[in-house]
Amino acid sequence: MRKIVLFLLLSFSMVSCSMGQKPTRDNIIKAMKTMWEKPATTMEPKSTIDINDLKIGTSAKANYAQELDGIPKGATVTSVKVDFTQNQFYSDGVHKVRRITVGLAYKDQFGEWAVMNTATTYPK
Repeated sequence: MRKIVLFLLLSFSMVSCSMGQKPTRDNIIKAMKTMWEKPATTMEPKSTIDINDLKIGTSAKANYAQELDGIPKGATVTSVKVDFTQNQFYSDGVHKVRRITVGLAYKDQFGEWAVMNTATTYPK
């Protein structure tokens, strides 16, 4: 009985490792904020984002072209679609730009979630 339980646990862990890790909504929001939100500098205004909508798609193992673009070899990539508004704070007001980004969420070489932009549109 003990051998069967150990076999099942080992089998489950091998399957879950091969499937990779799928990002949560919070993982994607954190990655987007890390990429887009910046404090003000002498050259650039403060920038923040508001997430309007977020869709998480399917996952797959990174292909060779994605690895050439910088995704770690063997990483699991998940398709995401993020509708967000970028806010840039100037002395005379806030400039808002809405964007819809389609990209790939994955764990980078430091184990942090990242989103690689593959297409962006600017809705009216």
